[in-house]
Amino acid sequence: MSAAAAAAEAEAEAMLNATAAAAAASTASSTSTEPAAAVSAAAATPAASSSTAPVAPAAAAAAAAPSIDLATGLVRGQKPKSLLAPGEERSFPGGAGKTYVAKRVPDGQSFTCTCTRWVYSKEPRSARTCAHLATLNGAAYESVRLAVAKETLPSVKNQGFASLKRMAETAEKRKEREVEEESWDTRHFGNGWNGVDDLGPRDAHGGMHLMLGDNYKLDDPKTRLADPTGFWMTEKLDGVRAWWNGSALYSRAGNCWNAPKWWTEKLPKDLHLDGELWIRRDAFEMTNGICQRSSKEAWKDVNFMAFDVTNVQMLYEERIKLLAERLPNGVLSPSAVQAREKGMHVCVLPMVQCRDNEHCREELHRVEEQGGEGLMLRKPKSKYECRGPGRSKVIWKVKSWYDAEAIVVGHSYGTEKNKRVMGNIIVQMENGRELEIGSGFTDEQRAMWEPKKGTVVRYRFQELLQDGTPRFPIFEGCPVDKFEAKDAIVRSTRLRASGINKPQYAVAKEANPYGSESSAKRRRY
Repeated sequence: MSAAAAAAEAEAEAMLNATAAAAAASTASSTSTEPAAAVSAAAATPAASSSTAPVAPAAAAAAAAPSIDLATGLVRGQKPKSLLAPGEERSFPGGAGKTYVAKRVPDGQSFTCTCTRWVYSKEPRSARTCAHLATLNGAAYESVRLAVAKETLPSVKNQGFASLKRMAETAEKRKEREVEEESWDTRHFGNGWNGVDDLGPRDAHGGMHLMLGDNYKLDDPKTRLADPTGFWMTEKLDGVRAWWNGSALYSRAGNCWNAPKWWTEKLPKDLHLDGELWIRRDAFEMTNGICQRSSKEAWKDVNFMAFDVTNVQMLYEERIKLLAERLPNGVLSPSAVQAREKGMHVCVLPMVQCRDNEHCREELHRVEEQGGEGLMLRKPKSKYECRGPGRSKVIWKVKSWYDAEAIVVGHSYGTEKNKRVMGNIIVQMENGRELEIGSGFTDEQRAMWEPKKGTVVRYRFQELLQDGTPRFPIFEGCPVDKFEAKDAIVRSTRLRASGINKPQYAVAKEANPYGSESSAKRRRY
């Protein structure tokens, strides 16, 4: 680091210390007369009753008004040294060639930074600062901004912040020590997400980093999970992943789902939900189509099946209990949801604690026989992890795979890093259908465009789509004892023929083909 940069950082650090001292003094003077009993009573008030509790007009007006003016950035008349528009960023050089990014969040009411001091601060997001923010906004501005932010923490509008900090301290004493820690560069977490950030698990580019489960194969000694005993089991849903931030619904890629307002009104405004948009079993294509289209009417069939909440620092069991108490439909199994004619249910999935590997196998078989995709295993007393592009170590997915053989009839170029080599092989199944397989190949195989035409290959896949095409096919190898294509006998084919997961109104329509116009409209999916 140059002498000029070091001097600038030292000056900024001094400004920061002055800012923190001034903010602490301001906050202490504003809260010293507040009765302790009133604070305790406010913290003990259930979240569900806070929405109906009477609020003084002055307090309500103060909570509703934005702390920072969106256009001018003013806070109680104090002007920032440099004005950033909501969502705008500013870069600062750091040591060892690093660059830190300070940002005004999209709602314009707080700032973030990727530096270590901001990321690891124990203060709520809106009440954090660092040397870079002090340099950007000025010491006087930061002093006023922090004081205003801390004054709003115990209010009804922000009832989560103060209580969450206390809950985090309590949970910290109980939770298990993490024996395996992965080091992630702070650039993967542009807003320093720590489980209570209202921006949610986003990266520096705005993409979502929801918790993803790794594959667990029963009786496979190579799997990273040695024993599922004690883990919580829930059904793995074949729907569309969604994250609710209290005002909007986002896909895993960070795109906003086109959910109508009358549909999202059932979702809680103060809880950020990680879940699945789901209609029924074996209806992934239908659900995905509704989410992609601009039509609002079809959302009446869509349910929100929550399996976690991301803006509270609680252990897994506590988070599920919170969802069961707060969600409109409480705890509902997928079978119970799809047995009802109408959708729009907002619920949390029931969970069963795994006794051993055999119990896990029995539960997997039970779910698959009902047309379910598989199971999710969750580590007990675990927190919500966000490890950037990686897979979490507290959640695992269990599902069956099918093996089949097909004959190579062609090849195609790949994209991005494989744009000059083989990207896919085109194979012909036993039923005559052609299929592209693009996963499971080594770099040498791609460079040599192997396996060659006419070769019998073995591949595995999860399920069949409605048109009979294998879903997520993966190349396994070239069996030397096979000379012709052979399709797998797939469970979903039998279940679809039996109508086990067909919606009740479709079954009624088959019995009465001259039904009403309203039933015909519902049948169009």
